[in-house]
Amino acid sequence: MGFYILNTRDNSDVPGTSLLDDAKQDLGGNANISTLKHGTGKSSHIILVPQPTDDPNDPLNWSIWYRDMVTVAFSFASLIIAGSIGPMIGPVSAVLVEKYNVSFAKVAQLTGYHLLACGLAGLFVGPLTRTYGKRIVCLVSALITFAGALWATFANSYGSLMGARVLQGFGLPAFESIGFPLIAEMYCVHQRGTRVAIFIVPVGVLNVLCPMISAVIAQNMGLKWMACSFKSFFRCGFFTVFFLIPETTFPRSEQQFSSTPPSVLSAPDDQEDENAKKEASTSRLETVTRIQSSMIPKKTYWQTLKPFAGRYATEDIVKMFGRTFAVLYHPIVWWAIITQTIISAWTIGINITLAQMFAPPPYLFTPAKIGYLGTGALIGGLISEAMCITLNDKIVKAMARANNGVFEPEFRLWPMIPCMITSVIGFFGFGYFAQERASPEVICVFYGFVTAALIFAHSASASYLTDAYATIAVESFVAIMLFKNFFFFASTFFLNDWLASAGPMKFFGTQGGIQIAITLAAVFVYIFGKRIRSALAKLDLLDRWGLSLHVMK
Repeated sequence: MGFYILNTRDNSDVPGTSLLDDAKQDLGGNANISTLKHGTGKSSHIILVPQPTDDPNDPLNWSIWYRDMVTVAFSFASLIIAGSIGPMIGPVSAVLVEKYNVSFAKVAQLTGYHLLACGLAGLFVGPLTRTYGKRIVCLVSALITFAGALWATFANSYGSLMGARVLQGFGLPAFESIGFPLIAEMYCVHQRGTRVAIFIVPVGVLNVLCPMISAVIAQNMGLKWMACSFKSFFRCGFFTVFFLIPETTFPRSEQQFSSTPPSVLSAPDDQEDENAKKEASTSRLETVTRIQSSMIPKKTYWQTLKPFAGRYATEDIVKMFGRTFAVLYHPIVWWAIITQTIISAWTIGINITLAQMFAPPPYLFTPAKIGYLGTGALIGGLISEAMCITLNDKIVKAMARANNGVFEPEFRLWPMIPCMITSVIGFFGFGYFAQERASPEVICVFYGFVTAALIFAHSASASYLTDAYATIAVESFVAIMLFKNFFFFASTFFLNDWLASAGPMKFFGTQGGIQIAITLAAVFVYIFGKRIRSALAKLDLLDRWGLSLHVMK
């Protein structure tokens, strides 16, 4: 047991547990680590998990600057596509209420049905990306959002605007669900935490800029110009995907995707002879594989621009649909769903209720001023992002070294500690000072704490799920996206009325209490997470249900 993480009762190998640091490991004479690939330079003591193949087109073999460029490009595309469409309505809600003569609840449904469409379209993302890769799905999704933005520029009625928002929603799920699996395919374990935090920057922080921009444009130039400006953003997003994001799907088996070979982590004395025989018998196969891989030419940049590179799985699409729902047997997937969905819903709740709180007296804020209320969220989010980007991998590597060099995915859960602190301060502070009609500057500060809690929760849950269950990462994040958007859709029918009837203190205080309970659940996941991983690996329900993947070479 390391750092209060309960070990399995039979001390068996567990998927996700890996030998990461060989500088201070003490595994006796049974561990043969000399044949494993290591990092370079300051990371020469770090064992690469998963082990890259010898294929030059393996994303794990791409140069680090190229992988980081792809990560930043995908983050940028997610910002201007997924990060801008959703929150753009919030600050101009009062303007839309007056223009279309509808209630605030009706305006909120422009976001609600948009998110419902996103959830429904998300059902296809997992099967399609597993079968045909991520690039073609992202390209088609970017085109759909652009078409929806083009429609919005000509929308002259509430119904037409609703149709445009729904069409935009159909293009979002790819950018909301495959970012973290993309990181798992391009980076080894000791590199992922920082990149997960980088990916959360546009999704969780910089999208606060979009309501600010939309509010200023709508106030000074009108709603039509706001729609036109976002159409330009989506066009830019499409070209970013086309020129800067290659296919990252690689035909890697589940065994190659998981962790350090079991014989390295634990090799009892009575198995030494057997392991030696296995190593001798497999060395010839590895040699042949390396020779074959070395003969594969590296793709040129222009070859990587092909929208479609063929099938990546032998199973049919119907079977892939089954995997999306089959992962719901997993308690950790449900924990991640609840952790990300609830905090995201409360944050969106603030966005869609800001106009309701600050447009009427005594504030009488214009759309631009309502948009500027997101300044606190922007600052709080950037500070929390800086913490996650700087500390995520450093803390994990330090814990692995102190744990005899062995990495446990539960080490990724440390951000839940600051998540608890910022949740308490943010929700209860926002509710109290909004109830007391305090100055907007004070309320903005607590909006920043709420956004920080969002960042910490997403960083912890996404990093943990990526490292502990990499083989079902695509389906898991699709499931999270589905439930998140369905819950968002439902919340648009009651959040505005709930705020009006209960008042800010009860409204945000209740949300804060729920968030505390969800955060405390991470303690259980941390302590028992390894045993859960072991039990589910032994059950292997996906294989029993005939839903295992068979990659195409």
